[in-house]
Amino acid sequence: GNWQFSVENPETTVTNFGGAARNVTDDNGFPDLVARYNHKASWGAMSVAVLMRQLSTETATVNDSTQGYGVSVSGKANVTADDELRFTVNTGSGMGRYMSLNTGNDAAASATGQLEAIDSQGAMLAWKHAWSTQWRSNLILAVENIDNPVAWTGTGQTSATRSVSANLIRQLAGKLSAGVEVRHAVRELESGAQGELLRVQSSVKYDF
Repeated sequence: GNWQFSVENPETTVTNFGGAARNVTDDNGFPDLVARYNHKASWGAMSVAVLMRQLSTETATVNDSTQGYGVSVSGKANVTADDELRFTVNTGSGMGRYMSLNTGNDAAASATGQLEAIDSQGAMLAWKHAWSTQWRSNLILAVENIDNPVAWTGTGQTSATRSVSANLIRQLAGKLSAGVEVRHAVRELESGAQGELLRVQSSVKYDF
C-alpha cells in the first residue's frame, strides 16, 4: 500500500576528538531502520519518514555506541498546470550520512572515548515551472544547520550551509533533455569563518 520499509547499511561516520579527521566505521550490531508513509491526492503528495539507528565505533581510543534518529516530512503541491512546489524538512540526531552527502558527521568522540550523536536540521524548497511543452525551469533553496559539540570537535567543523540554484532545461526529444544551471552556496564553520561557491553546470539526460 502506502507504506515503505528499508533496512540500511549501518556505517557510522565519527568526528575524532579535536576534529582532526573523520573516522568511518562499520562496527554496528544493528542495521539502520527506515519506515515511510506516502500519501497521494489530487493536489499533490506528502510523505513522512522515520529513521532509527545505532551509532557505534571500536578503535584503540574509542569503544562506545549511542542511538540516532531522524524525522523527514516531504511533499509536492500542484499549484497550477504549469507550476509545482516541492519541499523537504529533516530533523534529528545522528543523521549525518543521510543528509547533504554527509556534510556533518553522525557522531563525535570525546577524549575519554565516548560517542555523542550530532544534531542537525535541513530544509529544501523548490519551484518548478513549465514555460512550454519543451522548456522548464527550477528554482531551489536549501539550508542545513549542524550542532557540533565544539568542546569535542573543535571549531573547524561545518556548522551551516545554504544554497540557491536556478536552471533552464529543454526537452530535446521524448526521452532526451539538456539544461544549464547556476548555483551559489555558502558554508560556515563553527569558528564563524565562511566560504562561498559559484558554479555553472550543464547536463544532458536520457531516460531509459
